[in-house]
Amino acid sequence: MAKKYKNAETKVHPITIGAILLFVVSMITLILVLQPKPETTLTEKYLAAGANSSLADEKYALSKDNNLVVNNHLNNQWFGLKKGIFHEIEKDELTLILFANPDNAASASAIAYVHYYLYTNPSTKALGESVKNLIHYSVSSGTGKNSMGKVLEKITEKLELEEDELVATEMPVLVAFKNGKVVESLTTGLTPNSIRDFYLELLK
Repeated sequence: MAKKYKNAETKVHPITIGAILLFVVSMITLILVLQPKPETTLTEKYLAAGANSSLADEKYALSKDNNLVVNNHLNNQWFGLKKGIFHEIEKDELTLILFANPDNAASASAIAYVHYYLYTNPSTKALGESVKNLIHYSVSSGTGKNSMGKVLEKITEKLELEEDELVATEMPVLVAFKNGKVVESLTTGLTPNSIRDFYLELLK
């Protein structure tokens, strides 16, 4: 009678499995920790593009320690864990969003003034005390789906705004939202004076 042989079972010790899992988790954590924050990368791009090179005074300079927050998604991500722009503009508090791009010369020229007048200038910094973060949404040049015009069209459609309420084809654009409505917008000529006046209007 033929002998029956059982296949040898390879057993992996639970400690070995635990060690492998610990190693994998440690490597993922290390990668996430060593990866620079999006805000750091954005600021470095602006500084490399000359954001501080043509300022009227050094007091306007954009520092690496600033209040910029990167949010480049309209809708929520990661099953709602990462909130998108639509979520932010529906809040019952004032939300400021700068639509710009560090590769765009006009954006690079305006960013320092946008930040300075919101958080440092004596006449307007009271606004910055209530608006803790300045949200930065990176738009692209041209007419693609992430272009200035297309992004504003999507916001207009989502909030059911009037067709001419929020229109721009060139960046940068600075918009104040509250309760899903546009409170104020600066769509052309972001100069030091126009930025200051924009904030003063919001303080009224």
